[in-house]
Amino acid sequence: MKKALTLLAIFLNFAVFTSCNDNDSELDELATMRQRWEKLELRDYSYEAGYNCFCGGTGPYILEFIDGELDTVYLSDGEASEVDYETMLEITDDLVIENLFSKIKENIDRNPHSFNVEYNHQFFFPKEAYFDFEKNIADEELGYYIRDFSISQVE
Repeated sequence: MKKALTLLAIFLNFAVFTSCNDNDSELDELATMRQRWEKLELRDYSYEAGYNCFCGGTGPYILEFIDGELDTVYLSDGEASEVDYETMLEITDDLVIENLFSKIKENIDRNPHSFNVEYNHQFFFPKEAYFDFEKNIADEELGYYIRDFSISQVE
């Protein structure tokens, strides 16, 4: 019995260590990519971004930055938004690259059932992130994506 309890304790410690270790390596990569992104000090750029979820306001949106600040947000299909501009800014706040790094960390810290983060290896931002928080629950998954990133030529 004592041997069985010892083996169980070793197994549980290994399982917890391995689980934390997996998230730790993802968090390390996230931190590294964030540092690389920040080191680029890009000031003028735009991209299309949105959410993959069972929720409203998923986009896609176009976000344009001038002098490092969010300047304009609009729906990528050119249609008029059903919400006012201030609400659209709130909806897209997590899609600002600096904020997306923080949101991904926050979601990894929640220890989701499964998740995947892919990075743009030229500019180091997260180009796609997906989180399934509960194994047997539908419609609680959440994803983010960024595509068509381009650096603007401001005169």
